[in-house]
Amino acid sequence: MLINFISQQRLSEEEFRNANPNLSFPAVLTDEILLPFNCINLIYPIKPEVLRSQKVIDDGNININNLWQVKWVIVDKTPEEYQEALKLFEEEVTINTQKRLDDFAATKGYDGILSVCTYAGNYLDAENTIELDIINEGNYAVRARCRTWSVLISYLNDVKKAIKPLVNTWAEIEQMLPELKWPDSKQSK
Repeated sequence: MLINFISQQRLSEEEFRNANPNLSFPAVLTDEILLPFNCINLIYPIKPEVLRSQKVIDDGNININNLWQVKWVIVDKTPEEYQEALKLFEEEVTINTQKRLDDFAATKGYDGILSVCTYAGNYLDAENTIELDIINEGNYAVRARCRTWSVLISYLNDVKKAIKPLVNTWAEIEQMLPELKWPDSKQSK
């Protein structure tokens, strides 16, 4: 993208070439070639990072030390955009939370959290320490899964009610979730 630094109007390279049909230009339009036409290449700086509730918009041009740049401005998303961001966030967090639980279960060789939960039961039914450990792991998995989803659902409900802010990263969500740590084994080591 180019800018006419007199009018401050942006134009594409194609528009520039079409405005000068009787002239031949090289493939790459450098500032040296553009200057006699009162034009220069427009610089697009890296967009600033924003919260999930915000967006970056192009707010025109700005001249900094004779370098014309796009001026980025951070604004709040519209209510519709925010709802869409919240929906996408919920989907992302749901997938990551399930993966976190499944990865935890896999540390003991289970296919996933649902698999280990199927072993939950009554300790009195165990006939040996191996069965007792499996039942114990199943019971722990049920509690861990329930606590994890309870914390997450509570947080998401608070975000929807504007009681809590929408965080930006999975790491921030993961810090809110209960620690996952297997109970001690009853087997002799």
